[in-house]
Amino acid sequence: MRARRRIHMLAATAATVMALAACSLGDTDTSAGGSADGSGGSDGSSDSDGRTLVAGTGTVPHLNPQIIVSPSVNAAAGGMLETLVRMNDSYELVPWLAREWEISDDGRTVTLMLEEDVSWHDGEPFTSEDVKFNFEEVMQYQSYGGALTESVDSVEVPDDHTVVVNLSQPYGPFMEVLTQQYLLPKHIYEGTDVLENPANMEPVGTGAFVFESFSEGQEVTMTANPDYWGGEVGVDRMVYVIMKDTNATALAMLAGEIHMGGAGQGMLDQIEADENLDVTQNGQLGRQFIFTMNNDMEELSDPAVRQLVYSAIDRAQVAEIALPGISVAAASMYPEELNWIEPGVDYREEFAYDVDAINTGLDEAGYPRGDDGFRFTIRLHFMSTTAESRAVAEVMKSSMAEVGINLDLNGEDVNVFTENVYQKRDFDTAIVEATLGVDPSLGITRWYECNPEKANAQNPSGVCDEELQEAADNALRTAGQDERAEYFRTIQDRAAELMISAPIVFHTARSVFNTTLWNGLGSEDHLVGTDWTTVTPNE
Repeated sequence: MRARRRIHMLAATAATVMALAACSLGDTDTSAGGSADGSGGSDGSSDSDGRTLVAGTGTVPHLNPQIIVSPSVNAAAGGMLETLVRMNDSYELVPWLAREWEISDDGRTVTLMLEEDVSWHDGEPFTSEDVKFNFEEVMQYQSYGGALTESVDSVEVPDDHTVVVNLSQPYGPFMEVLTQQYLLPKHIYEGTDVLENPANMEPVGTGAFVFESFSEGQEVTMTANPDYWGGEVGVDRMVYVIMKDTNATALAMLAGEIHMGGAGQGMLDQIEADENLDVTQNGQLGRQFIFTMNNDMEELSDPAVRQLVYSAIDRAQVAEIALPGISVAAASMYPEELNWIEPGVDYREEFAYDVDAINTGLDEAGYPRGDDGFRFTIRLHFMSTTAESRAVAEVMKSSMAEVGINLDLNGEDVNVFTENVYQKRDFDTAIVEATLGVDPSLGITRWYECNPEKANAQNPSGVCDEELQEAADNALRTAGQDERAEYFRTIQDRAAELMISAPIVFHTARSVFNTTLWNGLGSEDHLVGTDWTTVTPNE
């Protein structure tokens, strides 16, 4: 057996949080721990005992993250429901309900050793039977979990604290997928419709907080679990206030009514100027703005021309102007945190924004400038729901004009964009802000793999490359990291040659914490989840 050594528990962060979208500042319930008129003040005097932590979050339709994958649902439910493992922001696995694990040399058997003396909030013991039930009956409803369970042959429970998962074939991101699987209690869900179970609105978990109330469109409240297996919880009461937009959240944080939340670009200066608030990018899953091209368009049917078009994006300017302080120009299809892959290319050099070289290349490709100074016009589709997407598009339009490409900007709402780009493929080029996921096979390679079914949020180019697809399949079905890295390098090599899609920048969202009120928020050690035993009030 090849053992995965237990990584030491890392200092925590409270930042699974911040996708923001529903309930204006004026509608905020003052029971959330602050007065709606802002009289609480940013010094943190909003709660009488100082041990109620208030967070801003987006729309929360229910509290079961296994049904809808949403940062807001994960944030609100994540203090109550827990996963077997978590991940830090170096993409390293961190033990949680599974204290240790072993993976067989052939990658077909995974043995999970569970924490002992763990109880559900209703007092029932958490055992291996609960984990077996989740593999067999629950994980199928979550997108990543559903793909994983297709490879599960059987689940054995030799004792109350050991689970043996037998796979029909190796599944490379097995443990990484488990960071996204929130465990539900067998004794409450067994024999019921998982999608309709009342516990979806009133969770019973093993986490640091116990469900108290859920007012749809307003707030979710929970109280400290006095019997939490992880230790004493330093927050007596947790309230997630549902906000309509980032400006409302920012104003509430400046007033001291909200203690943690997200911050849009427009309010950032005021937030950073407040001595009580700390802004960080830590504790966030990475994201990318990815550029994709339609192979059916005549001017974009030649890979050499597609490479020149990608080179015509001044990615450094996108990072500096459109997403200042939170982004870096992409050096490859993988972010630098995935340093075990070592991609062997550098897009900043191979596809540099060299105006003279790009002009020469386009001339030689048979696209001279016309009387209007442009060689050709291509449409760029983007989702107009965020200011960041438009800002990226504007920089792209300017930089492409320098080499004679007229970029016609088409901002669309999510539904229209989805129909035009993925379903109809009625587009020339597009940019998408997308998560990188917890593993390259889950969040990155989908933009390059074959997509004959025209699935949403996957490669819309119309190109299906057998060599790339074979490497992607092998990376998914291989357990060893070194072997997987070889396949990911093959994908990178073919992706650079084909140039159907490529990242413009990698970035992370900003989170804001009231550090005058609380210690232990905003740590850089975790991407997924929070160790609430390390969060304490400043008293």
